[in-house]
Amino acid sequence: MVRFECLAGARRISRGKSLAMHRQLAVLGVCLLTVIVGGCSGSSSDGDCVAPVLAVSQSTVSPGDEITLTGSYFTVGCNDAGEDAPEPSPTTAPVLWAQEAAPGATVAEASIDEDGELTSTIVVPADAAAGDATVSVSLDGATTAEVSVSVAE
Repeated sequence: MVRFECLAGARRISRGKSLAMHRQLAVLGVCLLTVIVGGCSGSSSDGDCVAPVLAVSQSTVSPGDEITLTGSYFTVGCNDAGEDAPEPSPTTAPVLWAQEAAPGATVAEASIDEDGELTSTIVVPADAAAGDATVSVSLDGATTAEVSVSVAE
């Protein structure tokens, strides 16, 4: 008799665990569905776009040095969800050199390929002062990406 009661109790516990597990799976499924549907709805995917990335061949420079810029994701618009045809990417963009409070001066034009990959070689201005400087690339008149360099004394 005791054995039978233990088996019956074990079955109840097993059923209870099974029901709890099914509830957890159901909640997980609803959450997953909410994320999938929520992530795909909306009129714009601008918030999902990858920001342009800019890198320099050396982070410490001297006036007159040649440095190489490389970058990725230099495109206009966003096509993460595939609803619209992507906007054509620009083929060039100005490269600006800024130091201290002075506004950036154009020092080169960067080339951008059809995949949004950027390349440029710039010469550090002869009048660059020792300290920090910012090299930036501008698309549509706005700073799109920037990287800091240090001008050696």
